[in-house]
Amino acid sequence: MPQYKVKSNCKRNFSLIQNEKILGNLTYQGWFSLKSDILLADNSKYQIVYQEDFFLRTKMILKDNENILLNFKMNWNLNIMINTKFENIENHYIFKNIGVLSSIYSLLDSKERELLVIQPEFEWRKLNYSYNIKTSTTFDKFENKDILLLSTIHCINYYIDLTSA
Repeated sequence: MPQYKVKSNCKRNFSLIQNEKILGNLTYQGWFSLKSDILLADNSKYQIVYQEDFFLRTKMILKDNENILLNFKMNWNLNIMINTKFENIENHYIFKNIGVLSSIYSLLDSKERELLVIQPEFEWRKLNYSYNIKTSTTFDKFENKDILLLSTIHCINYYIDLTSA
């Protein structure tokens, strides 16, 4: 299984790393904001913003300029439904917490096959999280996997923010 690490140097910036190489960054626009930017190693930039329901904050989108590439929606059982549209091909995923007493997260495809598992590590010295990610060989073949990996980190941060309030 391919492995990735996400390190945070503060609560607003997360770097996706594989084999000591930074593949991209997820940066939040403010301390209490879930709006964020993703910058990949090839300098492509994406934004995550709230969609229609600003009050409930259950719907978000990822876009590059004006094109919506992903949308996220938390459902009643706290799973996050992720719909992607890369190169005009739609895919559907389920992001959920699979840990009973611990916080372990998983991304499943539409047939509920596990694509990746993320295990957060709380760093007491920095008072923030880093993440260990194990992906399936199927996931590692995805063309836009770096965007999806950083988007799942956003989902975890969103989930932690929502459930700790």
